[in-house]
Amino acid sequence: MRSLILNISFFLISLVSFGQEFPSLLNPLANATNVSINTTIIWEEVVGVTGYIISIGTNSGGTDIIDEQPVGSDTSYTPPLGLPELTQIYVTITLFFFDQPNIVCPSQSFTTENVTTIPACSQLTSP
Repeated sequence: MRSLILNISFFLISLVSFGQEFPSLLNPLANATNVSINTTIIWEEVVGVTGYIISIGTNSGGTDIIDEQPVGSDTSYTPPLGLPELTQIYVTITLFFFDQPNIVCPSQSFTTENVTTIPACSQLTSP
């Protein structure tokens, strides 16, 4: 129990002493709709962070699309296979540090576009 209290205290002190904030999504914005399935995800830089780890899923905290992909100090990521259409996507950014525990930020979500289009009718011009 004492160890748990120490860990929680260290986490809270780290947040206060390092002034960490959770980065907001810049592209697409949180709760956006009709987002391209080939979008590049961009978030705010957090001063003092060594790097970022991104997870993308279909539920809060999910990793079924991208599972804890380190991106270094970049503040953007383009999923190599795109995103599923007409789906609520959850992005979780983890702040990476060399000298303290990683901080997992709350998930932010957006909904992708519908790319399915009904084909036009064709006409037979010759038997």
